[in-house]
Amino acid sequence: MDNSGISGISFQENPDSSDFWNYFFLVIREFRLSWAFYIFIIRLFWSDVTTFVVIKRGGDVIGGFGLTQFPIAKYKPHNWFNANARAKIDELRSAGYLGGCCFFIAEKFRSRGIGTQVLFSYFKDKPLKIYFTSSRGARSLYLRNGAKVFYPSTYDIFTFENPSYES
Repeated sequence: MDNSGISGISFQENPDSSDFWNYFFLVIREFRLSWAFYIFIIRLFWSDVTTFVVIKRGGDVIGGFGLTQFPIAKYKPHNWFNANARAKIDELRSAGYLGGCCFFIAEKFRSRGIGTQVLFSYFKDKPLKIYFTSSRGARSLYLRNGAKVFYPSTYDIFTFENPSYES
């Protein structure tokens, strides 16, 4: 793993408009158009129950993610007709989990340990429990860093708790 991308990483919760839009357009530039749609809709309609976090290296936005009370995973096309997945999401929400969404690192910064740093540095002092869906491509990152498959599906539903979180 090339660790050259790790130094200088910081997080900005509820970023100013400029950094938020830099994250949004980064997602578009890398052709994650459905994610851009989700980010826009959440920002427009559910910003009061969502924390967006941008990931910066130096002064540049290189990624970001959202933590939301809105169950966006229920409304993704792969879950529209999957009653079991929708019920699992309701179960997690009832247990106090927040939905993680649109976790994105710019292509040129991937495979450098930044995703691992986000999971451990950002969540280190936060007693959060999150759930999120993931494609098969990101599965190894999440499993390697302590996430658990809560519901296997085309897009697995994972749970992740701060390693020091005690319920």
